[in-house]
Amino acid sequence: CFKHFPVRGHSHAVPTSIASLAAAQQGRFWQIHDELYRSAPRLDEEHIVACARGAGVPDMDRWQRDRGNAQLRALIETDKLEGLRNGVAGTPTLFINAKQYLGRNDEAELRDRIEEERDIVAGRL
Repeated sequence: CFKHFPVRGHSHAVPTSIASLAAAQQGRFWQIHDELYRSAPRLDEEHIVACARGAGVPDMDRWQRDRGNAQLRALIETDKLEGLRNGVAGTPTLFINAKQYLGRNDEAELRDRIEEERDIVAGRL
């Protein structure tokens, strides 16, 4: 799952988190997530709106309204506090099977670690 952890030094972290949660209301979270990462560091309002369009958010008027929803900001704050309680200091931070992953962030290494955790859970290790 994805948890929001807007870092203070990133002025667009909260607006992009809100934009992604508003897109999630229409089933487009991962699409806007990917668009925002591709657009970085250009994440001003104009680019955030362009990312929502590029993500295929079907109802842009609703998306704009949802961005003002205080519940979305509260969810982001809850995610951030959860991260702080779990030792998250920055992004990206990964947890696999409730254990903070500190290895390389390449696909082969991550796949190996996930499979290893799956084997532990299944009692094969």
